[in-house]
Amino acid sequence: MRKLRLVVLSLIIVVASIMPCFGANAIYLYDPVSGQQIDGETGAVKNTVTVSSTVAYNTIEKMFVYTTSSSADSDVLANVYNGMVTTGYGVIKPGRAASISVYRDGVLVDPSEYSALKTAGRYAVRNNQNDKELFAFTVVEGVTNMLQAYKIPSAFYILSVRIDGEEKVVNSNTIEMVKDGLYSIVYKLNATGEEYTLNVEIDHTLPELEIIGVDEVMVANGPVTFGEQEAGSTLEVTREGKEVGTMEPLKVAGDYVAKYTDAAGNTSTYYFSIHIFLDGGAWIFVALAVIIIAGAFGFMLYSRKNMRVR
Repeated sequence: MRKLRLVVLSLIIVVASIMPCFGANAIYLYDPVSGQQIDGETGAVKNTVTVSSTVAYNTIEKMFVYTTSSSADSDVLANVYNGMVTTGYGVIKPGRAASISVYRDGVLVDPSEYSALKTAGRYAVRNNQNDKELFAFTVVEGVTNMLQAYKIPSAFYILSVRIDGEEKVVNSNTIEMVKDGLYSIVYKLNATGEEYTLNVEIDHTLPELEIIGVDEVMVANGPVTFGEQEAGSTLEVTREGKEVGTMEPLKVAGDYVAKYTDAAGNTSTYYFSIHIFLDGGAWIFVALAVIIIAGAFGFMLYSRKNMRVR
């Protein structure tokens, strides 16, 4: 088995050495047994493979290596490439001498989160030594409205694109994602042949909230409640700028704003008003008040009449 492996490696090296004579593009050689990339000149397994001028790929760690200075201790390892989108999570391993800052949507991330950056958002990793962005990537939920398009990084090439199970022909490295549907994108890293898959459901449709008790102009003369809501959605209601609970019917007069957000992040905003109204208990109180007032008025008339008679 060992002799056969050496023979195969020798043949690969010979082929690699003559390919440039025919003006062929760069090719990548792999060990026929382990599948790891090998050096075309020596046949030795490579631990790192060049991806770009500043990025390599560590075949042992299965992570990208970002160079921040001439010192290897300053390298930053990550499981994501610059510009990549993932529904999983980012992992960042800075070297002992590396000095970086990570921001999610412009907010500084605590280093304790570097091992599992799960919260959806755009992450930017900055090299503090030169105050420049080292790389960036995006984490999205399995159902999201965050993507309008996905531009596959230039270090990769697209293998297939499916939308709702139907394969689509893509003539560029950008996949438009303005249409709602389930997207499955498979692409491969040029330098290693490593495959990556993005499975994500795109939802740009605004959710609809049923508001019970309002008329066609969004005015209520009685209690207001809300209909059944989608799984994973959130409802925030404010009156005169202050948040109010929605577990009980809304009865207090005033102007209200209801913000209804679905699981994908789409938000619909509704404005409605509640006018002063009287429920059963209040009507009893009003009736008693009317009786008392009427009685008092009658007593006054009776008293005046008696006074005149005297």
